[in-house]
Order: sequence, then C-alpha cells, then structure tokens
Amino acid sequence: MNSDPRSVEDELTTLKINVAVILSNYATKSDLQGLRLEQKSDYHDLRLQIEALRVEIHDAFRKQTWKMIGLVAALVAASHVATRFGY
Repeated sequence: MNSDPRSVEDELTTLKINVAVILSNYATKSDLQGLRLEQKSDYHDLRLQIEALRVEIHDAFRKQTWKMIGLVAALVAASHVATRFGY
C-alpha cells in the first residue's frame, strides 16, 4: 500500500464500491427470515397433501380388500355348490 494520498483515495473508493456490491448481493437477516417462513408454509402444505394421499390410498386398499373378500367368498360358495351337487 502506497502512502500517496491519491492512491489511498482510489483504494478507498474501490473498497466502498466493493462493499456496496456485497451489500446489494447478499441476503439480510430479514430476507432469510422471510424465506424460512415461506419454507415452513410450503412444508406444511406438502404434509397436508401427503396426509390426503395417505388417506386416499388407505381407502382404496380397504375397498379393494373387501372386493377380494367378496370374490373369494363367491368362489368358495361356487366350489361348494359344484362339489355338493356334482357339477
């Protein structure tokens, strides 16, 4: 670093410009807090969607299970009738 006043002023001006660029490009604490709240909201919405899908899948499995039980009961009844009456 030179002791020339003009050189010091030039370096100080460059430093001020660099600090201004840093301040304009980087996030502040409030920016991060806003992002954190938005992320929490998105996470909550996603959890609600997952829960709704879980319930929907559970209902579909339950309905399919009862259909299978009905089909098996009908097949057992049909085989019983066939063996009982010799078909």
